[in-house]
Amino acid sequence: RDAEEALRDLRSLGVQRLVQGELHRLRQTNELKAPRHFPEVDAFVALFEAVLWRRPVLVILGATNLGKSLLAAAILERVAKALGISPAAFLEVTVEGDGHLDLADLDVEKHAGVLLDGVGDILLLKKNRETLQGRPKVLKGGRSQTMRYAYPFTFARRAVIATMDLSAADLELLRTDHWLSDPRNVSVLRLTQAAWLG
Repeated sequence: RDAEEALRDLRSLGVQRLVQGELHRLRQTNELKAPRHFPEVDAFVALFEAVLWRRPVLVILGATNLGKSLLAAAILERVAKALGISPAAFLEVTVEGDGHLDLADLDVEKHAGVLLDGVGDILLLKKNRETLQGRPKVLKGGRSQTMRYAYPFTFARRAVIATMDLSAADLELLRTDHWLSDPRNVSVLRLTQAAWLG
């Protein structure tokens, strides 16, 4: 079992090195341009410089291939700077059709927050609202009958950003649901053009 854990750790480090290497290559070739300016982003980042009980989830909504995930990563880097976290880091969870949020790797001492990438249904946010709102509260994830795999986590003064395509389910609830339509709970950035210059 220990050997399997060590191999998993090595594979994880290999994945991280590959991703960091590719991002470095993109920066070297100027493929990564500066993001456009969005007032919604400035307002969201400013929330982490203020003293608040809780902060909203930022939803980046738009058609495919507009740079939603890269924009979310850039915002989380700005949040890390506002929080004094260096080097800037965040947890990325690819959600898509999975209703389970695996946050076991969230490290509040080194992560500025979490990117929930490719959320397929806006109801995921509502179902997990007590978890995602960032109140100063210790939460338990990975619950099981024996609680062997349970882990503590919190989003107190940590950012939660969700990216969603226009094909995501229940998007009308962003206008009609009492919780999802409240900007104190969910702040929405609707992309109508590429998020990046160039």
